[in-house]
Amino acid sequence: MVTATRKRGRPRAVREEPQPHFDEQLIANRELEAALETYVEHVEAAALANAAKRNIKAKLSANRRRSMIERGVVGTHTEKQWLQLKERHGYKCAKCGTPETSLDVRLDELHFAKLTKDHVLPISRGGGDNIENIQPLCRSCNSRKHAKFDEPIVCVSGGMDCLHVGHLDLFDSAARYGRLVVILNSDEFLIRKKGYRFMPWQDRARVILALNIVTAVTPVDDADGTVSEALRRVRPDYFCNGGDRTEPNEAEDAICRELDIHQLFNVGGGKTRSSSEIIGRLR
Repeated sequence: MVTATRKRGRPRAVREEPQPHFDEQLIANRELEAALETYVEHVEAAALANAAKRNIKAKLSANRRRSMIERGVVGTHTEKQWLQLKERHGYKCAKCGTPETSLDVRLDELHFAKLTKDHVLPISRGGGDNIENIQPLCRSCNSRKHAKFDEPIVCVSGGMDCLHVGHLDLFDSAARYGRLVVILNSDEFLIRKKGYRFMPWQDRARVILALNIVTAVTPVDDADGTVSEALRRVRPDYFCNGGDRTEPNEAEDAICRELDIHQLFNVGGGKTRSSSEIIGRLR
């Protein structure tokens, strides 16, 4: 008996991809290494540029602080406070509203887009470097502002803890004589005088600065119980006293006579409100 056997099929041939030549592989590896080196160089260059930028900013900031100290400027502020101030202004010029991102300043091939720190009451007129006396301005508005700051300066002083309509009457009447600068007494002064302070100095200053009629708020070294230090520093044309002051303080009067500062009394009418009385009702 003949048995039929099935013929087995031939195995399929596996197609092999051509392997690159050794020289071609070497060239590809070198190209990859070159690309990586280029990338690393770009990263290092960017890091160096950022470091240089930070170094320049740090040097400028240190030089600025040193200059303020040497000139006897009162007050100081931190970079964090400056950034918070710009944020409150929407990162725009406080005068013309130009966004900070549209400003273009170049220094040593490094790009800076920033607003400038402007002292509302100029340093030359006794203004401080505290954040309450600073506003963000573009360079154009900053230069124009300084060129026009030649009006008379009128000062009023007080603790103003808390602000009331009597203070507003004082501000309104005093501002008729020129740019209004409020000499704001310290927390320590209030504690010595009343035994407490209701609002800290920074809060009182911000509330007062929110009034359009007020040009600037300045601190004062009132350890002697007077505002003589601020009067000598600011040298206003007028020093206005509210309704509760009918006679000059001896020390302040001497400063005013020496610097030819005109003193005005009973400005804003008689004393109609009292911060202590208002706070006393709350307590």
